[in-house]
Amino acid sequence: MITDYLENNYKIIFKIIIFFMVLLLGIFLKSVYIKIIFTGIIMGIYILKSYRESTYYKKIKDLEKKLEFYKEKERKEVREGKNITLKKEEDEKNYLPIISHEFRTPLTCILGFSKIIKKKLNKTVLYEINELKKENEDKRLITIENEMKKILEKIDIVIEEGEKLTSMMNSLFSLTKIERGEVTYKKEEVSMEEVINRSIITCYKVAMEKNIEIIEEIEGELPNIIGDKDKLIQLMINLVHNGVKFTKVGKVICKARAHRDNIIISVEDTGRGMKSEEIPLLFNKFYQGNNDGISYNEGCGLGLAISKSIVESHGGAIWVESEENTGSRFTFTIPCKSCF
Repeated sequence: MITDYLENNYKIIFKIIIFFMVLLLGIFLKSVYIKIIFTGIIMGIYILKSYRESTYYKKIKDLEKKLEFYKEKERKEVREGKNITLKKEEDEKNYLPIISHEFRTPLTCILGFSKIIKKKLNKTVLYEINELKKENEDKRLITIENEMKKILEKIDIVIEEGEKLTSMMNSLFSLTKIERGEVTYKKEEVSMEEVINRSIITCYKVAMEKNIEIIEEIEGELPNIIGDKDKLIQLMINLVHNGVKFTKVGKVICKARAHRDNIIISVEDTGRGMKSEEIPLLFNKFYQGNNDGISYNEGCGLGLAISKSIVESHGGAIWVESEENTGSRFTFTIPCKSCF
């Protein structure tokens, strides 16, 4: 009992002891005035100290309570914000496959019927008009033929745009499946040289139309890796096609080399390049490059997001270096050993 009392009131006891020591010291002083002044100063210091301690203690406690209140409030807001963000992301992941599926069904019908109409017009109407022209030089037949050709041109546009939209929907569906972890990657031996060659061949026609050269530069012999061949080809096509797409004059260079336990591949172009503020946004979903108010809106801005997912799923990394009006270089690494 006495021990508890001493533990709880040691400050008061300590001050009482000091007080009596000061009194004893004052008694041994010769001058009465010095005794009074000395004792007054010492006691004043202790009284002031005790007051300050009690005041500051209360203030500190109040501040600690306020600080804890605001911290808890901030934690609550962060939790609520995260929950809202996670809910939005989850809703997006749930809705996108449904939207993608709903779009693909009517698109398939539009493309199918457009191709049938084009085929029928070529085989029947235009054929019959050409046969009639051989027998009759009526100018009206020439007019009808010209109008039919214009109709066919419009049908070609419908088919082309429908195929673009279908490609967008497929990309959207693929990315959603990747993000939800619903994509199964194959484990097969892959030649990265073959992957690069296939991507160049696929993009060759588009490059020729723009008079852009695609160059392949492979240093030494590349070891085979374990990965998903189809996904890696898709990755390379995305990068090479982007290089061709954003290059008006010049070339696209595909480089590859083995370095320690990785294969390093880069796709470099001599295109418009990018502003520094664009680079951090490149791998975001739906981001499309923009330069001087001109939007390059072919596609829906999912190619690089999908490419990043493919690279990371194989245990690699991807990054970009670019300088405005000079060109861009996309580089990625793929481990030689399987990471699955």
